[in-house]
Amino acid sequence: MTPRPKHDESKRREERLVFRQFAAAAGLHLTPRSVRSLAPPKPDLSCRIDGDPIYFEITRMSHARSADAMGRHLSALSKGIASRPPAADTYDDRAALRDAISRKEMRTYATDGCRLGLLVWVDGVYHPSGMPAAWARTILAEMGPAGRWTEIWVFDRSLNRVLGLWRQSVRQ
Repeated sequence: MTPRPKHDESKRREERLVFRQFAAAAGLHLTPRSVRSLAPPKPDLSCRIDGDPIYFEITRMSHARSADAMGRHLSALSKGIASRPPAADTYDDRAALRDAISRKEMRTYATDGCRLGLLVWVDGVYHPSGMPAAWARTILAEMGPAGRWTEIWVFDRSLNRVLGLWRQSVRQ
């Protein structure tokens, strides 16, 4: 078995932490010990909510150009290299959310017939906090029915609040 790179395990730890914070903020009845990181082609993690199994794919919402600039800046600082902060940029919350959902929609996931949720989270670093909840709900209502997800959540981690939820209606 090939060991996973440290970056992968660090990312998985962060995903589990973000997910647990989200579940608490959303008031979900999560079975705490059920949260498991998975490897592709499975989604990012599996868990039990209200006793039912569900998979979640997790993605950070980011404005691509700004995230790249901020990533380079933070990387330089972590190496002790002087770095000017990135220039101010125009953020487009709605475009960033649509892009985050579309990026994940293009992937294929093995779910064994279980529900598949998508969690899009805002970190306040690579994308600023404060997206109006009405914007999130409008985009979820537009994009949710066209996708494969049983539910899509938008979570602002730095404000510890759920901005929006779209949930598929019960199947007949």
